[in-house]
Amino acid sequence: MVIASNNPENEKDLQAQLSTWLGGLPPNYQFLILRGSELSRFSYSSNTLYVPAQELYENILLKTSLGILWAIENMDFDLLIRTNVSTYFAIDHLDKLIDKIETRKDFFG
Repeated sequence: MVIASNNPENEKDLQAQLSTWLGGLPPNYQFLILRGSELSRFSYSSNTLYVPAQELYENILLKTSLGILWAIENMDFDLLIRTNVSTYFAIDHLDKLIDKIETRKDFFG
């Protein structure tokens, strides 16, 4: 889950992510771009989830919470990572770290 906004710097970062690590994810990975909106309901299209929260910096926690709740109800996943458009993931290293997580218990990190 990649939180994004519509400001030019965030858009530039998002395009960089889409053309690098997000664009080449293995089949067992999914991604979701998380954005705020003026809508009174959730809207999902082309890997982008618009949540009913105004697109303001002060709403980052609200956007995240709403996005996680939507994902729990609408997606099938074993692990959810919430990140920013400015973060780069080396998927092979991430896989190694994920393999070390004790999966017999709930895990939050």
